[in-house]
Amino acid sequence: CDVTYFRPSSNENVYKHKKLCEYQIASAYRPYLVGYQKADYCSIDMIQRVLYFGARYLDLEIFNKDLKSETIPVVTSGYKKASMKLSLNSLNCDEVFEIIKKVAFSEEYVDNYNDPLFIFLDLKTNNNISSLDKLHDIIIKYFGNRLLDKEYNHSNLADVSLCKLKGKVIIM
Repeated sequence: CDVTYFRPSSNENVYKHKKLCEYQIASAYRPYLVGYQKADYCSIDMIQRVLYFGARYLDLEIFNKDLKSETIPVVTSGYKKASMKLSLNSLNCDEVFEIIKKVAFSEEYVDNYNDPLFIFLDLKTNNNISSLDKLHDIIIKYFGNRLLDKEYNHSNLADVSLCKLKGKVIIM
């Protein structure tokens, strides 16, 4: 397994067997917001910029687009209670995950394209099965081949070597 960052003067890659807990991960909370955390706009371009600058952990809030049973999941900021959205617009989850896939694992856009990508989904959908099913389909559509295998279910990822997570998406 090759890891992007190692000392060129060394014959052995000292980072090859390091565990995930031995690394620091650049993260972004609400990476889709243009400026303020409340009453501001959401933008796909902001997600692209955050990834470009090296973030490998994204914290996304997922809401229902509408207050009805047949709706789609959207990314926006707000409160779970009463499904109160605080941003001035929302982003379609399909578009959000499409740009993440396009940028996060492309040598054309980022230097750390081999590093694992962690996505925390803060679900504020009030258990809307229709919306959650659509979110599942979107995740499979864009990251199906990059998701961790079932062997990692209920295991401590902190003890896994970075090489085993190379190019993977970890959904939390």
